Amino acid sequence: MERKSANGGEHMQPDKTNRLSPRKYVFAALASLLSIFIMLAAVLGALRLERYFGSHASSEPAEYDVSLVYYNRLSLSEQQLYTAIVKAATVHDEYSESVDYLYKSDELRNVLISIRAEHPELYYLREEEVTVSGSGTSVRARLSYLGTAADVDRMNTKLDAAKAEFLTEVPQEADDYTAALALHDALVRACSSPDDNDRSKLYDSAYGALVLGRATAEGYAQAYQMLLAEVGIYSFLEYGTASDGTETIWNTFYVDGGYCCTDVLRDDPTRRDGGSAVLHPYFCVTRETVASGRTPMLPDLYSSSDAPDYYLISDKRAALPEDLPPLLKREIAAAAAAGEDKIEVALDFNPEQGDFYDVVTNVITFLRESDGLTELLEVCDIYPLIIENGVYMIGLRYSSGNDS
Repeated sequence: MERKSANGGEHMQPDKTNRLSPRKYVFAALASLLSIFIMLAAVLGALRLERYFGSHASSEPAEYDVSLVYYNRLSLSEQQLYTAIVKAATVHDEYSESVDYLYKSDELRNVLISIRAEHPELYYLREEEVTVSGSGTSVRARLSYLGTAADVDRMNTKLDAAKAEFLTEVPQEADDYTAALALHDALVRACSSPDDNDRSKLYDSAYGALVLGRATAEGYAQAYQMLLAEVGIYSFLEYGTASDGTETIWNTFYVDGGYCCTDVLRDDPTRRDGGSAVLHPYFCVTRETVASGRTPMLPDLYSSSDAPDYYLISDKRAALPEDLPPLLKREIAAAAAAGEDKIEVALDFNPEQGDFYDVVTNVITFLRESDGLTELLEVCDIYPLIIENGVYMIGLRYSSGNDS
């Protein structure tokens, strides 16, 4: 029987053909959310690929790229081997995981140089003995080490203790520049070059510099790289060739919005004459400065930028000739009080050698007569450290009680 409406007409049944049940509403909402998640995953995946596998071509690279400069320039297959070797070496495995590409010798060399430049903690890896063999999808790297896993554990324990000691030199709440400077100075004071007849593979590593107190250029650079990482400054090594054909190495790191370079070994006065002062002509300088007279192995590795000026920040730079005497008075007095036999200053003008010597001599005479620094005898040397930057080292001579 048909139901009637209140006005006597037929009561119309609601049309349910275009309506969804509550359960169908839930399924539709879930499907929409799933689509959104899939799109987000695709975007994030693209960003991760750009982050890890993209080329380092930006003129203003992001800070996170600093520790991946070498990795980013490798091909995808080389990156695969890089990751496999690092993973195996970290746990002292003899063989890496399998990769699906048989590498040529130059590709293996690219990978090993990149690992060497970015992983100082793998100092115990004998990269010259790493080989790759296999076929198809079963290609593996065979690794060799400086000692057993137990040996490496013992060395790492000593290395961790040494790093902790160095880190006490960094002031509390130090910014990146101040921390980098403190670690530079601590390393120069603690380390020296080994004798020509005293050779050890460990001298080429951070272990040699931080634990043994002896290191080659690479040992200095790896030690500084490792210490910078401890305070959150990521860096890499750069390799170059000097005019005499020898390999040279320095650190590059990201600070105050740009890249700067440091060659700790060249700032160590013990290389020259066993002097006592810490020098800074190659601390936090531009790539052009540190690579002067050298040919970088990878000239297009990154975009160069300005660097903080240590001498300006430390108030050791004279802009005009009249600024030189008060600067020398302050620096020579401080050096005499500390018993150091060298000072360093930077000049924004080109002094005549004779005039420069006379100014220094007059300052020493003034300090002897007015401040009672009678043990300070004379200036024994004025040496340009970096001519194009106007950086000079001045050697001081003391009486026998304070003679270096």
